Amino acid sequence: LAGVATRHEESARRAAEAFGAERWFADPYELIDDPSIDLVTVAVKVPAHRELVLAALAANKAVYAESPLGATVAQTEEMAGAAGSLHTA
Repeated sequence: LAGVATRHEESARRAAEAFGAERWFADPYELIDDPSIDLVTVAVKVPAHRELVLAALAANKAVYAESPLGATVAQTEEMAGAAGSLHTA
């Protein structure tokens, strides 16, 4: 496990320690932007899935997201479309 992120510094530190992560991030977008991270697991409540999934896909990361993927079918289709457009060249 390369890193964990939560929106709160203390819980990020505790999670990194508990799960043996190399690093912790108090901003999930910093984890997404880290070039050493190649896969992002999105394990947050559904309203926050969309932004994080799309940011990770835009950063060319592999993404695993908990179910349900989106709050609506349209959100789910948007994220699936973004994933499908990667690596097509």
